[in-house]
Amino acid sequence: MKFAALPWSFEVEAVVIGAALIDPAIVGQVGPLSAEDFGDALHQRIWSVISELHAGPGFESSLDVWSVLEAAGASSELRDRMADCEESTPSPKLGRHYAALVRKQATVRRFAKACGRAHELAYDVDPQTLDAFVREAYAEIRDAAEAFDVALGTKSRKVSDAMADEIEALQRRIADPGDHRRLSTGWPDVDRLVIGLEPADYVIVAARPSMGKTALVLQLAANVCKQGGAVSLFSIEQSTPKIMQRMLAQESEVNFGAIRTGRDFGDRMVDRIVAAQDRISRWNLSIRDDPSMTPSAIRSAIASDKAARGCDLVIIDHLHDVRPDVRNDSRYVQVSDISQALKATAKDFDVPIVLAAQLSRDGHDPKRPPSLKALRDSGRIEEHGDIIALLHRDDYYNADTRPGEADLLIAKCRDGETGRVTLTWRPNCLRFDSHRFGP
Repeated sequence: MKFAALPWSFEVEAVVIGAALIDPAIVGQVGPLSAEDFGDALHQRIWSVISELHAGPGFESSLDVWSVLEAAGASSELRDRMADCEESTPSPKLGRHYAALVRKQATVRRFAKACGRAHELAYDVDPQTLDAFVREAYAEIRDAAEAFDVALGTKSRKVSDAMADEIEALQRRIADPGDHRRLSTGWPDVDRLVIGLEPADYVIVAARPSMGKTALVLQLAANVCKQGGAVSLFSIEQSTPKIMQRMLAQESEVNFGAIRTGRDFGDRMVDRIVAAQDRISRWNLSIRDDPSMTPSAIRSAIASDKAARGCDLVIIDHLHDVRPDVRNDSRYVQVSDISQALKATAKDFDVPIVLAAQLSRDGHDPKRPPSLKALRDSGRIEEHGDIIALLHRDDYYNADTRPGEADLLIAKCRDGETGRVTLTWRPNCLRFDSHRFGP
């Protein structure tokens, strides 16, 4: 049995090696990683020396690694590869994450080969030794599966080790309550309930059509960027030019209609647009508006962003426009699989993902705010979500009822509180601003 296309990535391996050569301390942080985990032969030789030096006398730079390789008769090709690895590594901090990818790919290769070995043995097995064959094949596959658990980080840990890590993190939070990895949403009343967004959070922002969910998630992206965060935005529903128009309106507080048409534009409005353009241009924000995005494509794009410029928040607008990787199931199953894949991506990349989702108008009284029941027609996203926020505006249905107000109902929050936050809705510039904390 041939395995011509087993998974491995030259670029990912190069980043791991480059990170170790730039900052040798990374080697002790990447977890168990052997030379055999690398798919490239030159990478295997380089990592073998890195591992030996780390376990022994240590090393301070790539010069120490090269001196060992040179003494062993290594060619200039190996020296050039080391230089390429260093140059292709945007930050040594990425070493730990990319090492996990190398480890996962290596264990997938081992698992596939173990299954192939069992397949080959089955053709030559003697009827008298069937029991031995089953035990041997099972042992190989079991070992490969256990290695994959280690690579995924799902191997069980001693409670004493896990608790020690948590106490250390708690001590850091006590010493500096502001020094944590949660992102502020930019709306203080929302943060009071959800306590900000934490890495690996899977957040659903759901609303009926025309409630303003795109405006809400775009403003969230802006709020995080203003904190210095890096945001990856997947605008599957709207094009990049339309997203830019909306962001200009929000940031400049200039009438959205005027931005779209260019009519009735005064000098003050031009000044505000120029100032907003200057601020937005400095944000660490990437936008993809490909309507054919699938969960696997989104995952690859996040990996690329994380390597190139960092990624603190992912926003996807919206769920029902994401195409499934597999299309041979019912729409309910497809949506469930898409949501599950995106939740796994949030966990694997340790980054919060905010997913806008559309609720159907059918079967719901428009005079009443939506509830979690409205999500049960949309696959299993209700159970997947760590935080579920439902956006509702009474004035959409009756202009005289609470004009300019919107309710953000935190209907589910694993680590915080549920409740209602009232925001001020400014339709002229598509902004949601803090209003008051509601019951």
